[in-house]
Amino acid sequence: MKLKQTLFGLLALVVITASSCKDEDIPFKDSLSNTTFVGTFDGIPVAIKFGEDTKVTLLDGGLDADVDHTYKGSYAYSSNVVLFSVVNVNDATIRFSFSGTLNANVISGTFGQGALTVGDSFTVTKQ
Repeated sequence: MKLKQTLFGLLALVVITASSCKDEDIPFKDSLSNTTFVGTFDGIPVAIKFGEDTKVTLLDGGLDADVDHTYKGSYAYSSNVVLFSVVNVNDATIRFSFSGTLNANVISGTFGQGALTVGDSFTVTKQ
């Protein structure tokens, strides 16, 4: 009988402990997370901010770009290859796709409008 009460008490303690635990959202991070790269595209200053959970923000006009020149999207990074697509925050019909390679602190590659990553070339350097 005493064993039964002890087991019941332990079970109650486990249930109380388990119910007090909650899932925490732990963001996904990789070596690009929380970094900023700057450069120029066709002479126009740009900044690319890689965030957590594979989120990316492109600022057309550099770090001081206004909201009309802000693009948001997501990226994929593996084996020094960076792929990302962004959409203008005010006009979802304006989209760009990028394909590049990270070498030291520099990403270089090509980008295009829409889903095409072939077109103009770009180079940005980690800030």
